[in-house]
Formats: sequence, structure tokens, C-alpha cells
Amino acid sequence: MKKVYLAALTIAVLTLIALPSVAHANLLGNAGFEDGASQTAWTLAGTAGVHDWEAPNPHSGDWLAAISVPWSVGAGALSQEITGITGDATYTYSLWADANANTTDYYMKLSWYSGITPLTPWNQGISITGGTYTNPSYNVVAPATADKVIVEFGTTATGATCGKFDDVDFDVIPEPATMLLLGTGLVGLFGISRKKR
Repeated sequence: MKKVYLAALTIAVLTLIALPSVAHANLLGNAGFEDGASQTAWTLAGTAGVHDWEAPNPHSGDWLAAISVPWSVGAGALSQEITGITGDATYTYSLWADANANTTDYYMKLSWYSGITPLTPWNQGISITGGTYTNPSYNVVAPATADKVIVEFGTTATGATCGKFDDVDFDVIPEPATMLLLGTGLVGLFGISRKKR
């Protein structure tokens, strides 16, 4: 009986440790661009071109998104809208970025909304080392009244450049108190079960 209890307690503790990673789920569709040329889930804006989505050396898989600015034609972005945002929650926004040369002409942006009302956006420039994937990652707190966000990355360049992007991630960070409560509850259930026996 003691062995059964110890095994149950071990499972509860391991579940508590694993809960944050289980709850960590990407809210973006087609985040690795593996749907290929169909461009599922993403919206292209601006005059920059998307390189047929398939390009050399994706960070993972077979496809990536490439935003190129030819000659003097400027700006371009990919974006995706997510509803059901929780106000005051902390979200992680990250991606993998490469380019044909060193550049600081690309950015990551979160446009928050309360209904149809725009709230203060979050914007961050990206410094890319050409030929090497970098992984800019940021924790951003949603405005208190936010219920929607547009996740975007792109460029404001006017000179020729080509940025490659892959494995974009946007997800909520579970509150530590919530994880602790769930884990403690599991341990408590096993304790009650043992007492009844």
C-alpha cells in the first residue's frame, strides 16, 4: 500500500512539474508555414513580395515565410488575428529570423483591441545577422481590456532586402499561482484517496 501511495505521489509531483509545458500552446495557425503556398491563416500586407513560401534553409520543416523588398518598393508584413485574448495576461511572442544580409529593417508587432477599439500597440525592432537564424523572444502583458490581438512581423525597408521567418510562436504564459493550485489539488486528491484506504 505504501508503494502505491508513493507511486501516486510521484505522479502528482511530476504532473505539477510538467503542467507549465503542457499549458504552453501556440495560439497561431500554420506557425511553421508548412501549409506551403496556400498561405493558410496568414494575411500579407504591403508591397513586399512573399517568396513562394518555399525557400532554402527553413529553420525547421520544408517551408518558411520570406518577405522581400525589391529595389525601392518599401514595406510589407505578415499578420494573423487572434480572438479570446485575456486582459492583463502575459503572452510570449517569438520567431526565428534570418536574412540575406545583416539588417535592422524588420520588426515584430502586436496590435491589441478591445472589441473594434484599438489599444496601445507593442512594437519591437529585430536585429538580424545574415546567414544565421536568431530567435527574438519577448514577454508582453496584454492591456487590461484587450480581447483580440493582431500578431504581425514585417519590414519598413525601402532598400532591397530579404528576410526569412519560421516557427512563429504566440502563447499565454500560465500564472504560477494557477499551476501551483492545480498541482496541489492533485497531491491532495491522492492524499484523500490514501486516507480512505
